Amino acid sequence: METETKKSSNIIVYIIIGLVFLICGFVVGYFVLQKPCNCDCKKAEELSKPTDNCDCNNDKDKEDDILNLTDVYTKLEAEKTEIIADSTNDYTKNIEIINKYVSKDNHSLIIHAKNNNKEAIEVSFDINFYDSEGYNINYSNTKLYGISPEHDFIIVISSYNRKNADTVRYDIKYTANKLVSYYSIRNDISEKDFDVVDINGNIQVTYKNNTKSDVSMISAACIYYKDNKEVFATNAYIGKVAKGATGQGTCFKHIVGDISYDKYKVILINAYDYIDEGW
Repeated sequence: METETKKSSNIIVYIIIGLVFLICGFVVGYFVLQKPCNCDCKKAEELSKPTDNCDCNNDKDKEDDILNLTDVYTKLEAEKTEIIADSTNDYTKNIEIINKYVSKDNHSLIIHAKNNNKEAIEVSFDINFYDSEGYNINYSNTKLYGISPEHDFIIVISSYNRKNADTVRYDIKYTANKLVSYYSIRNDISEKDFDVVDINGNIQVTYKNNTKSDVSMISAACIYYKDNKEVFATNAYIGKVAKGATGQGTCFKHIVGDISYDKYKVILINAYDYIDEGW
């Protein structure tokens, strides 16, 4: 009986020792397999190029995921922004860049241009962001359809950029083409159809559709002047307006900022119908 008790005790001891060795093996293996963090993590992060043997960012994965959801806008400076034609076609050649502005919140570059073509067009503006090594790190595109012949237009381009990217340069290129066939310009709508009210700097543009049909899209713009010189411009999106209905858009003061102006005018940017061709 005593011999059996000793055997049972020995078995328990062996089991305990085995578990200890097993646990120790896991612990040692964990630390051995980890990459040594022997680089300058701060420097690596600044360069956005951690070295192969540096695993410094493991503890920040969740934090980075949250940060990446945060809107970050590249600092824009209108006077330093070059706007380049990205095509040699005649439609693009006949686009005249009149002025450019940065919104007060720095979220947008606003371009005042003119369609000097003899027919309706569509335009596309691209903004590319580059880092200190010349790599393209982000891209934004804005399109505008249904710009009437020989007509001014305002286009707003977002300066949104991704988190943790050091933007040192950006460029803006544009292309114009003939308006595609499934857009039809509404020649029965003009600035004269707008009812405009300045409410504490917010210019409200109202359109009552007294035509015989719905209109798929209307957008307007406000151009501000001081001593007869243009000082700012922005747009007022109205959208679709059904027959007999009223649509409204606003040129917001928080976009314009605290500029001094003594007058303004509202222009029609586009008014068109979208023709369903059964696609």
